[in-house]
Amino acid sequence: MRRPFSIKAIYVPIYVNREGWLQRKNLVVAYRCMENDEYDIELALAEGDGDGSHGLTPAQEEAWEEHRQRRNPLVSVVVRLMQVSLAVAVAVGLLYSLSLLQYIPFRQTPSFVSQDPLPSKVEEEQLSIPLSLVLVRGESIGTQRNVDNMPRLVEEASNIWSQADITLALGEVNEVDAKGAATEDFLRDPVAFLRGRDAYHPDAVNVVMLRSLNGPNGLAFLGVRVIAVAEFTTVPDFRVLAHEVGHALGLGHMDAPGMLMNETATGVDLLRDEISTARKRAEGFE
Repeated sequence: MRRPFSIKAIYVPIYVNREGWLQRKNLVVAYRCMENDEYDIELALAEGDGDGSHGLTPAQEEAWEEHRQRRNPLVSVVVRLMQVSLAVAVAVGLLYSLSLLQYIPFRQTPSFVSQDPLPSKVEEEQLSIPLSLVLVRGESIGTQRNVDNMPRLVEEASNIWSQADITLALGEVNEVDAKGAATEDFLRDPVAFLRGRDAYHPDAVNVVMLRSLNGPNGLAFLGVRVIAVAEFTTVPDFRVLAHEVGHALGLGHMDAPGMLMNETATGVDLLRDEISTARKRAEGFE
């Protein structure tokens, strides 16, 4: 009866050139024999040339295969999970470094996705919020949105705010050149970014459309009436716009799912207290 080997390390997807390691099927195996009469197998395996060959005699190969087949299957499963986890971590790191995460699961909102007007919850006088849209153009920061699609975007977002008897009114739509600029330049000082391109309107909510915001779907810059919406989002872009307008009207985030002011804008509902706060702020635009 053959005595078992004692495994000290298991498969990892790299090659380490040191005594006691063997490259086998492009994986590395670490092992140590328990008995002296099997020590030759350890040496033979350790002296492999790294291309899958190992110089074992038929008897030694048989002993090795017998041991391999007796290996604990649970260990193999754990090792495989570790390998998969490592591969996923490396892939995510590469995607992040290449700024490709905006596509997974971020995407452009399909044209067939729409929002019906929500019934009023307050039956109050209609209030209007003027929006000034800025489409940023440029190699890295620029959006590919079409100017002709902006009225529909604002209308869909306004259909969400109809529950508060608030209308989002589209004003000017400007295209500004941002060649050579990066998202960070806008995030550092959005007002200076817009004023430097003659596109800041203090009497309206300035809605800036960029290709990406380096992660978030949208951002609101409180006190300066500037919000931003990314081209690639995890929820419909009109919902992102409605959510950021909520911030501009003094609303904060909510933990409850299905609410417009949930941090990820998972829904469209507004509470009556939120509606009251938003309407008071909206009166400042009248």
